[in-house]
Amino acid sequence: MVIPVAHDFICPWCWIGLSQARRLRAELGVQFEWRGFELYPEGMAWPPASTAEKSNRPPTPTRYDLALAAEGLEPVKGPPGMRTFRAHQALEYAKAKGVGQEYLERLYEAYWKQGLRINDLPVLKFLAAGLMDDLDELEGAVVDQRYRSEVVVFDDPAYAAGVYNVPTFWIGGERYAEQPYSVLKQAVIAARGDSGATGVYAGLDFNIPKDRPFVFINMATTMDGKIITGKRDEPVMDLGSKADHATMRYLESCADAVMIGAGTLRATPNIRFDDRLLRIVVSRSGDLDQSHAFFKAPRVATLGPSDTADWPRTLSMLKEKYGVGRLLCEGGSELNASLFRAGVVDEVFVTQTAKLKLGKDSPTIAGGEAFPRESVERWEIVSSKQVGDEVFLRYRR
Repeated sequence: MVIPVAHDFICPWCWIGLSQARRLRAELGVQFEWRGFELYPEGMAWPPASTAEKSNRPPTPTRYDLALAAEGLEPVKGPPGMRTFRAHQALEYAKAKGVGQEYLERLYEAYWKQGLRINDLPVLKFLAAGLMDDLDELEGAVVDQRYRSEVVVFDDPAYAAGVYNVPTFWIGGERYAEQPYSVLKQAVIAARGDSGATGVYAGLDFNIPKDRPFVFINMATTMDGKIITGKRDEPVMDLGSKADHATMRYLESCADAVMIGAGTLRATPNIRFDDRLLRIVVSRSGDLDQSHAFFKAPRVATLGPSDTADWPRTLSMLKEKYGVGRLLCEGGSELNASLFRAGVVDEVFVTQTAKLKLGKDSPTIAGGEAFPRESVERWEIVSSKQVGDEVFLRYRR
């Protein structure tokens, strides 16, 4: 679920809105489309400073003070008298490069925590270092106002777009402006109709190893352990419910990279992932359709037999070269088995559905060569929760 948000960096309520968005992403797995609305465009006068006299009344918190406290945020102030048109231009450029969310967070942190004037070109380039390769191209896009049409200004143009306050969240066809987190959360749950199912794994905290990513697998199964409903080369989106699909998106939001086998890729033409994720496909033959939407992402890696023969070495490379700290594997059966046999899987998430498949040749979570009796592994069950007719299980090695 992608939620559009009208925002401006210098708006104190948007600093709270960013905190709320982070919580919604962590708890419900939703994504955000940040739309630039400039509060004080060039030519608009700044509001006069307050001249209210102090009284002998005890201080009382404002609505903004209470909102900060509800998010656990300290009162902070950014640099005064700063317009934001260039910052919005730079963010649009970052979006085009596939690093919009990361750059947006850097901009907000720089303004509200470090007191930087994020509308200045040197600051914009400094904050882009490590995210974007060509900083001169970024500067050119900002100076040339390449994304001018993407930034809406106050007052009348913003009002015409239905935005009277920032942040404004569009959820389920409704607008939510300057609302508490509980209101936003319930709006997402109602719009998605999943009864908050992604809360079954809320607040995940993975202990990342020093030498490789934390590896976790997420799969849905029938009650007899099968991971397909049709044939091996057919999609399985009908196996789990909307709650399972929402949970899958939540787990993806907790990862830095997602990995699938070539068979899963071929069987799922409409497979989609957040552009933030490094996408990895594992193939023995390398016979892959390069026109597949999977390969249109900003970052894609293909692993072959030589890589999977030494998973510890490959995983170490993914951490060092690509910065992958948390790697999510979504099957299929043979890929999962190779990871299990290499001893590199840390946790497994299983959605067990109330469906029956049968079939001695139907794949399970992990195929491959069987362990002998003396080598059968024991795992710890971390949590289990029933949602409707499904049971959500979390296992740890």
